Amino acid sequence: MKKKNSRARVVAAVAIAVVLSLIFCFPLVWMVMQSFQTDSQAIFELPPKLPERMDFSSYKFVFGYWNVLQLYINTLTIVIGVGALTLMASILVGYGFARIEAPGKKLMFSILLASSMLPAVVTLIPSYAIWARLGLLGTYVPLIIPSIGGGAFNIFLVRMFIMGIPRSLDESAEMDGASRLKTLLLVIVPQLGPVLATIMLFTFIGVWGDYVAPSLYLWGYTNKYTLSIMLASSFKSEFGVMDWPKVMAGCMIVSLPVIVVIFAFQNAFVRGIVTSGIKD
Repeated sequence: MKKKNSRARVVAAVAIAVVLSLIFCFPLVWMVMQSFQTDSQAIFELPPKLPERMDFSSYKFVFGYWNVLQLYINTLTIVIGVGALTLMASILVGYGFARIEAPGKKLMFSILLASSMLPAVVTLIPSYAIWARLGLLGTYVPLIIPSIGGGAFNIFLVRMFIMGIPRSLDESAEMDGASRLKTLLLVIVPQLGPVLATIMLFTFIGVWGDYVAPSLYLWGYTNKYTLSIMLASSFKSEFGVMDWPKVMAGCMIVSLPVIVVIFAFQNAFVRGIVTSGIKD
């Protein structure tokens, strides 16, 4: 009887997982289908209509209209800059909160977590005014430098992960004469692979698809455009009507790297999320 119940639960769990997977995959499949359509109105038909033939004209248009390589380089420049600063700050600050005893540490950590509740859009106008005064509009500096703080969520993940690493490893390194910085770099950081992969994944997805900040600081500087700005500013006819197959082709070009990265890092992502909640 117990075996039957166990099998029933497994079958039910698999069935639910399959249904949820189909639901979540449907927008992606639908986007791919519509990118090969020749009729813009087919996007509004229910149930979705399969394309009569594989028409690559939308992709040819996008690659002809966009400088795809330059757009990828521009977007990757921001992603790499933000990712490097985010990792560095998250490791240093997370290690400090996890290992260094100091007066007011709990209060500072609470303030840090509270800062994550502040919507980013609230600081856009003052930030824009500051960067405009500094004459840095049209550059990637306003998009990269703010990441020097690491981010409250990323610091939280690193702190929780480090708290799960036995302190005996730190003590052994210190007994061998290692400084605190050397202990961090040679003992702690090599064990942070899963959580660092998680942070990089979140950072990549967030920066790659960000439209608000790049449009605020880069609008009008076409040679600096990212993929998200180009996607938003393209494909309108003289009457302002969207050519949906071309829009979907552009969305596919923007989404493809994200899909590849998610599949490549999914195992590390799961390990990072699970183990960051384990403490001594």
